[in-house]
Amino acid sequence: MAGQGRLGDKANAPVDIHGCLACPHPVSGPGVSGSPDVLVNSRPALRATDKGIHGACCAGNKWTALLGSPSVFINGKPAHRSGDLTVHCGGIGRLVEGSDDVIVGGALNLGLLMPSIGSLTLPKLAVPGLPLTLSLGALKFPTPALVFPHLAATWTVDGKVLPMIGETITITLGLEHAGRNISIRADLGHGSKPYETALAVPKLTLDGPDTVEVGEKIAVRGTVSPPVEGRYAWFDCNGKRIGTERTATFVGKTKSKKDGDQPVECRFTASATGTVYTERHPITVEKVPTLTLPINISLDDLGKTVDWLAKNPIEVQLDSAVVGSHALVESAGRIVVSFRAPPGDHAIVISSGAAHFASNQPKIRIVHFSCKVKVTAVEET
Repeated sequence: MAGQGRLGDKANAPVDIHGCLACPHPVSGPGVSGSPDVLVNSRPALRATDKGIHGACCAGNKWTALLGSPSVFINGKPAHRSGDLTVHCGGIGRLVEGSDDVIVGGALNLGLLMPSIGSLTLPKLAVPGLPLTLSLGALKFPTPALVFPHLAATWTVDGKVLPMIGETITITLGLEHAGRNISIRADLGHGSKPYETALAVPKLTLDGPDTVEVGEKIAVRGTVSPPVEGRYAWFDCNGKRIGTERTATFVGKTKSKKDGDQPVECRFTASATGTVYTERHPITVEKVPTLTLPINISLDDLGKTVDWLAKNPIEVQLDSAVVGSHALVESAGRIVVSFRAPPGDHAIVISSGAAHFASNQPKIRIVHFSCKVKVTAVEET
């Protein structure tokens, strides 16, 4: 049992939070609405859902009578008494004043009852730079019959508490969020259980060679992270579709006039939202010169020269890296070695060694040719 609340009786909330620099702070203020036809001590009686104001906070400065007597009703609403819970725009409080001589029965609800968040309403995917709306979804109420007042949630996105408070907020994610699942957390505070979920912010990346030779097959692979369902479409530098799989394979047909002037473009369409993610991968197509160098060995028989080459494969090192090469017998004692070298200054070493070695023998190679060369590209006319 407790004294019946009346118009003008005050409610206090020890903690009111809106995410501002001054928060949290206590608030207190009177009820400003009540029964139109039931008076207590010549003042309108307070009922659950009646409104009040408080001072001073960073938002609406309002409160609502939350709970009341389980057995006494005024105009069909629970009678709101001293000690009954009030919900403020940034916290939970209680009515702290009431009638001294009008006592209303029914146990006071001393627990800090708050609704809990059952879900959040979010887009299926997010795109950096575009507005994103976050809303409270289903709420689980402790007293289903009660009309619950406006609720203000505190939002945390990717570990950062946002300054805006409310049932619905609109934010914009940055490029630093791309390629990850971003945590979204909403909290009503004051003992209620926060609700947390993740939102995918897909990013399309392309992986493939930057430089290829004329006529060489090119393979560029697309990756969407975090993975989402969707379809790929690939286009060459002329806008022609060249593939619909995750990997596009094509051939560089003409020599580039400048670096990166034959890009490949990938467009990924997310199935869930229809959002199109686009990336371009620059490709330079070069005509790499082929060098041909002769090697003379001390053999005067063509058959012995062929046999020697079969047992002693040629190896070409270009700037200390082994490169692909082709060796053939031109005549007795003379072998021609061909390999590709891009324009520029290079150190070349050509060597040979036995194709098979016994386990107890060292692998010995014979250097036939070692020099530094400058390779110059010849422009076609």
